[in-house]
Amino acid sequence: MLGVLLVVPTMGRVLFKTCDTIDLDGDAFHAAMHAVHRSLKLTAGSSLANSDAAAIARNAVPNDDSSLQWSLPGIGLT
Repeated sequence: MLGVLLVVPTMGRVLFKTCDTIDLDGDAFHAAMHAVHRSLKLTAGSSLANSDAAAIARNAVPNDDSSLQWSLPGIGLT
């Protein structure tokens, strides 16, 4: 896991955490994760913040053939 996205629809909040260290090409990975973080930050403050987690995730990192991919969303109550 390189990041997590949490949407709290009742509060209109989007929370996220991304990892910026890994044992690969450090500079390239760090730059990619910084771009994801920046995109999520912009999306969280936009009108998409009231969307579901999958829509917000796809807006930040579109589905393509890159190595950064989102897993299927899950839900839970605590």
